[in-house]
Amino acid sequence: MESAQSTLPSLADAVVQDISGGPVRLGDLWQDRSVIFVFVRHFG
Repeated sequence: MESAQSTLPSLADAVVQDISGGPVRLGDLWQDRSVIFVFVRHFG
C-alpha cells in the first residue's frame, strides 16, 4: 500500500471541478496549507 507522501506528487497535477464547476489543480490547494480532500460521487 502506498503512503500519502508517495502519492501526493502524482496527484498534484490532477484537475478537478470546484463547487461552482470551475477547474482546480489539486496541487494548488495544498501549496500553502494542509488540506483534507473528500471525494463525492453522484449516482443518478
